[in-house]
Amino acid sequence: MLVVLLSTVLSVLACSYVGLRMLSLARRTGKLPELGMGLGLSAFALTQVSRLVLGGLGDRLDPELMLGVYVFMQVVYLLSQFGLCLFTVGAFGSRSHWRWALVVALVALGALSRTMMVQAWAPLLLSGAPIQIAQFWDMASVASFALAFGWMAVESLHYHGLLRRRLALGLADPVVVNRFFVWGAGAATTSILVLLLLGLYLQGITLMGDSLAASVLVTLSGVVMAVVPWLTFAPPSAYLRFVQRRAERSGIGQA
Repeated sequence: MLVVLLSTVLSVLACSYVGLRMLSLARRTGKLPELGMGLGLSAFALTQVSRLVLGGLGDRLDPELMLGVYVFMQVVYLLSQFGLCLFTVGAFGSRSHWRWALVVALVALGALSRTMMVQAWAPLLLSGAPIQIAQFWDMASVASFALAFGWMAVESLHYHGLLRRRLALGLADPVVVNRFFVWGAGAATTSILVLLLLGLYLQGITLMGDSLAASVLVTLSGVVMAVVPWLTFAPPSAYLRFVQRRAERSGIGQA
């Protein structure tokens, strides 16, 4: 459990730092991708904090306070999903009608499912009754979150492929190409991990339960969300030099 806690804390620190940095950049530039990523990562950090509170202090909290934390968690999860969708549509096609329609559909599904979750769980949290596993709206909310990451992964990796061809002709920056690959691969990994956690949930295994499989998946998710935003949006100079040197050695600058 110590490893799970450490990975979660690292993801909170990384997402908070990068998220606030992107929000500051969005304030200066007024651009949608920076705003979306800043909102998405900052809200995601809050989801992890609220999840830690519920998992570590849930039994000792007043039922009304516990319900408040749970509602807060659902709100910031939705804000995170909304922000990531805004980044995707802003970065890859803000004039695309089908992309905006997908944003509306994913956010609407997330909002509806999380609202229904609160309505279903509120009486149980207030009464202290056992929580039922695998409710339909719980699954819908997790699926919509995984779809948001999956869509982002497809867009990022597709654009990475386009930039690699330009890079071979000397028409692209290897650092930029690498950033799209890192973010796309990280988003794809996160989407898969979320779906695997959903599979455990369907078997009655919760994230806070005493399960090795759940602990491993949560730890991996924390590591991904700690490393990927950092390397993509606030990479250290040593990493940038590594990417540049690798591009120079390859001759065609493959990312």
